Amino acid sequence: MKILNGTAKAEFKNFVRAFIFKVVIEKNIANFTKNTLRFVTENVELVSISNGLLNTGKLQELNRYGAILVAGEVKNANRVYTEYALLYKGELVIKGEKATFVKRVERFFEGVKSKGLKDFLEEFVGGNNYGKSIVETKNPVKVQQFVEGLENLSKIKIVNPLEHIKEAMPYFNHKAIGDEVIQISKLNCGNTVESVVNFLKTGKIKLAEPSLMQGIEGVSAKFGGGSFSDITIPRLKEILNDGEISVIYGPKKYLPSGKVEGHYFVAMKKNSQLHLFDGQTGEYVIFSQTDRKYANFIQRKYIKFQYLKVK
Repeated sequence: MKILNGTAKAEFKNFVRAFIFKVVIEKNIANFTKNTLRFVTENVELVSISNGLLNTGKLQELNRYGAILVAGEVKNANRVYTEYALLYKGELVIKGEKATFVKRVERFFEGVKSKGLKDFLEEFVGGNNYGKSIVETKNPVKVQQFVEGLENLSKIKIVNPLEHIKEAMPYFNHKAIGDEVIQISKLNCGNTVESVVNFLKTGKIKLAEPSLMQGIEGVSAKFGGGSFSDITIPRLKEILNDGEISVIYGPKKYLPSGKVEGHYFVAMKKNSQLHLFDGQTGEYVIFSQTDRKYANFIQRKYIKFQYLKVK
């Protein structure tokens, strides 16, 4: 293979750096300041952020499997600090500022001891789990991150809830019990939409109550009343004003008894983008006809869609 000259090497390095930054932003790993994003490769720093569990040799092993370690500065209110993030196949494995990252690295390697590095890394890769909980887990690292994530959110004064919605999504219908994170209910979407809307309005997390499926009249009453009207998702993006929130209902099956099986989720338009939130499963996507995640989110055997603007 022809060795790259100095210019080509620099261009390739910039390309890779730009690609990694794109992944970081898409995964909402942290609000890294763009020009501070860097790969973590120095042995002294690796040892420092892991109580000696990481070093250049261990990092090379992680790299061989496709995992990378990055760092960047994060601005939160008046504080600026460095966060670290380990990524595998574009998915977040562990993250946090130094003290938190050390604890998570320790927990990560506890899992590696029992399952092996490759197999344990694979547990962090999102599969075709759309339509089901993406939060439920017995993975010790994920359980720890779930618990600490809720603690961290409780310490933040949330001014713009949409900026923190990705961090909040796991907590509307899930809780940690012992060594696992469980889903409160698989039928309570009439309550989880209420929890999501409440957060988008107030920045406060409300754990949804378990329930059976709820009719549209009862759900409508929670948001000021009114009727659900037929809509398509592209059309919804056109008619909502910036900042408006709506509840979406997707009927899936009409039963002979007259009852309907369906599912509720929430939409919000902001800065010309349509944000879609499923508080029951923990999923959050932005509408795009070409995005695979949106396609997975929306292709759930829905017969049609209906919407209700939140008052």
